[in-house]
Amino acid sequence: MPQDAYTLRYLCEELNSIFSGGKVNRITQPSYDELVLTVYTGKRTEKLLLDVNPSSPRIGIIDREKDSPLTAPNFCMLMRKHLLSATILGMQLVGFDRIIKIDLMASGEFFDAVKKTVYIELMGRYSNIILTENGKVLGGNRGINMFDDGVRPLIVGKDYVFPPVGQKKLPQDQSLIDVFNGCSKQDLVQQILQNVQGIAQSTAVEIANKYFEKSGVDLADGKGAFDYLNEFLYLPNYSPCVVQENGQIKDVLVYPYACIQGDIKHFDNLYEAEEYYFINREEYKNF
Repeated sequence: MPQDAYTLRYLCEELNSIFSGGKVNRITQPSYDELVLTVYTGKRTEKLLLDVNPSSPRIGIIDREKDSPLTAPNFCMLMRKHLLSATILGMQLVGFDRIIKIDLMASGEFFDAVKKTVYIELMGRYSNIILTENGKVLGGNRGINMFDDGVRPLIVGKDYVFPPVGQKKLPQDQSLIDVFNGCSKQDLVQQILQNVQGIAQSTAVEIANKYFEKSGVDLADGKGAFDYLNEFLYLPNYSPCVVQENGQIKDVLVYPYACIQGDIKHFDNLYEAEEYYFINREEYKNF
């Protein structure tokens, strides 16, 4: 599934509209990779799932109860210490990468209000949940997290730094115009994947296909491809769905991609589509 920045931006907007202003009443850690925040939103109680399983990291709403160990893990106890009864100020995508931050206002040691931030990094084997205060790391689900280049240790008491992005650029970076100029359709897919932050392969394929279909050219015009990339990523195109093939769940999307064929089942909200996708995938895997 394209759990990329394009998809997560829509998901963050949905979750922020639900949880902003809500109060954290309960925190559980059903498994090593999962954290569940039970939040009273002012209208109802919702469960916010933070899952950093390397094979399928995600954030979303669940309506089922997950069994938790009798003794809470250390990270769960840390989160309870700092965030129980905290008010969620808001959540948003960081830049244009697979990182979501949740700002909360919690009580300090002297009952003063203290702002805490939880970063959920949904980045495959580097996925992590990190609690910070004033930019300093209070703790992480995976403790010290080292990337392959070794430049980003996460140590309690030290400054939180974002994961390295290498040479990839934000979609608005105009240096991409020269990169895209003269690309064939397949070359444009590869250049997007190699040079633009937070784009999954299926999203890159959809962008390239739509651009060439719209422009009617054989080789990309750099400015035209650049403009269309940003048009695709930032203009509303919202119709959440799951794609099924031969009765099996195949993918979950912000809107039906022409490059992913199958039967389409639409949902009112993206978080509902994602929960449907993951529940059915779990059931199929268990079967």
